[in-house]
Amino acid sequence: MNGGQSSLDHVSVVMPAYNAEKYISEAITSVMNQGHRDWDLIIIDDGSSDRTFELAMELSQNDDRINVQKNSKNHGVTYSRNRGIKVAKGPWVAFLDSDDMWRREKLSSQLELAHASDGASFLFTGTAYMNEAGDISSYALRPPETVCFRDLLAQNPITCSSVLIRKDLLKDDAAAHDGLHEDYAMWLSVLKGEQRAYAVSQPLTLHRMAAGSKSSNKMQAARMNYKTLRHVGVSRLVALIKMMQYATRNFRKYSAIYKGFIQEGNES
Repeated sequence: MNGGQSSLDHVSVVMPAYNAEKYISEAITSVMNQGHRDWDLIIIDDGSSDRTFELAMELSQNDDRINVQKNSKNHGVTYSRNRGIKVAKGPWVAFLDSDDMWRREKLSSQLELAHASDGASFLFTGTAYMNEAGDISSYALRPPETVCFRDLLAQNPITCSSVLIRKDLLKDDAAAHDGLHEDYAMWLSVLKGEQRAYAVSQPLTLHRMAAGSKSSNKMQAARMNYKTLRHVGVSRLVALIKMMQYATRNFRKYSAIYKGFIQEGNES
């Protein structure tokens, strides 16, 4: 434990990484800079062919809270995330993609909300968006205070890298397979009962918009949305309707994000 904080607030951060040498040092540093000090970081290198593993190992030499593991071959992000969940030591699990970052107050703000919300066990934050150069869009996603299963069917405001969740809510192999929006499928599974997710509305998570990602390919993303809903038991008709709604909202969101990059560029 650090800073007198209780082990009940210990957070295990799970970071899958594949060929992430360009950004992983920034991601790891954003964890090391957290105001909340009671954490361990589990980095799962998924058979990278670049210097991802070496860079992570270098930073781990300066902080024994960082545990770097390497898959024998490339298994995909789902396998890596599930491997990280299984070895997580804390009662809380947070996720951070290897090209994303956190604001300093991210974990502490979520834990404060958890304590203030009578046992909230699934939390997330608002999200700011940056491009590959690190420029931040003037648009930010500011989610509603709480989200239930029905809300999540209509729209997913939960960025994977923003999540802090009690480990006991995550089943074995919690992340679904890579043909889906695996994080979305995980949130839907968790919220299927009476569970609610609680949001810190400030954009304390910085999500990098990578060219060629699943989310940047709009048609692929829409099809994956349909498959994800079917995976969690939603009927074909409802899944089709939700897919079309998703495609429309996604277009509007990404238009606002990219417009925000242009506005920021004009102002600088």
